Amino acid sequence: MDLRRATGKQELALIIEGSATTTVFEEYVERILAPGLAAGQLVIMDNLAAHKSTKVQELIAARGSQVLFSPSYSRNISDSGLEHLDA
Repeated sequence: MDLRRATGKQELALIIEGSATTTVFEEYVERILAPGLAAGQLVIMDNLAAHKSTKVQELIAARGSQVLFSPSYSRNISDSGLEHLDA
C-alpha cells in the first residue's frame, strides 16, 4: 500500500494492489484524510460498508469534522444528473 499526501494541495492518493477493504479505507482516513481535516468540515461519503466503520467515524469526529452519508440514490449525483457539467 502506497499512501501519499501532497503538501499545500488537496491531492490525496491511495494506491493499493487488490481490493479496498474496510481496513485499507481506515488506514487511508487515519494517515491521509483525517490529518488534513479542520474542525467544522463536512466529509460526504456514499454508503459503502467500509465508509461506515466505527473507526472511520471516530477518526473524522476526533478532528472536529462531521460525516454525512449520501442517500442510496440521488439524481443530483447520478450520471444523468451531471449532464450539465463541462468535462
